Amino acid sequence: MKKLILFLCICTLSFTLTAQTTPSDGAAKQRAAYLTQYLTDMLQLDENQQVQVQSIYGEYMQKLFDLVSQNNGNKDVFRDKKESLEKQRQSQIQEVLNAEQQTKFETFVAERQAIRKGTR
Repeated sequence: MKKLILFLCICTLSFTLTAQTTPSDGAAKQRAAYLTQYLTDMLQLDENQQVQVQSIYGEYMQKLFDLVSQNNGNKDVFRDKKESLEKQRQSQIQEVLNAEQQTKFETFVAERQAIRKGTR
């Protein structure tokens, strides 16, 4: 649970910082590598899964950074597009995981969403 809270704090901080600066391709890759390592530790991903998850996260982070830089202050549009990107990313990750990993991932996502709703 401590890891989850720490992870969410880091995500929140990173998204806050990225909203204030223009993100670079290197930042997207760095963030994707961090998130891949987090899932690797949590789900015991094999090497093939790690490569696939890193690719998914790399694409997701680049799209998210692009969305941040294109956002003109419309929070509702941003939130809708971000949620759509998150659902797409979660679906892609689910396809890479085995049944046991999928269960753990679904639990992780549900806990993260519950924490988000509790903080709003």
